[in-house]
Amino acid sequence: GLKESSARVISLPMRTEVFLGIREYCYTTDIKDITGDTAIELLSASSQLSLPHLKSILESLLGYALDIENVACVYEVAVLYSANVLQRACVYFILQHYARVKHTQAWKELSKASQAHVVMQLHKYGIHT
Repeated sequence: GLKESSARVISLPMRTEVFLGIREYCYTTDIKDITGDTAIELLSASSQLSLPHLKSILESLLGYALDIENVACVYEVAVLYSANVLQRACVYFILQHYARVKHTQAWKELSKASQAHVVMQLHKYGIHT
């Protein structure tokens, strides 16, 4: 059998808050009281565990939490986990606030490929950088 069946302690590859969030979702199909970092870790876990409804909830939550300072980081995470709705929300937010976003440290640290993709989207909508 599995070694976990006889183990007294099972270690999980995630923080306790993330596990508790997944457990809450599995029992209630909802999630409450999570921070931004936990939401990003839950997005990762929802992708790994094939929980598309949870992923959708988290994309929405993170989309509503976008701001000038975090949008570039959240965009990178959205790309990493194929969170397409969140990617579009980030691009739309950047469209509206590009003059300020481009001066943030997070934008400067964004991969060149991601910057190029966002700038291409901006050009598509008539915003020139």
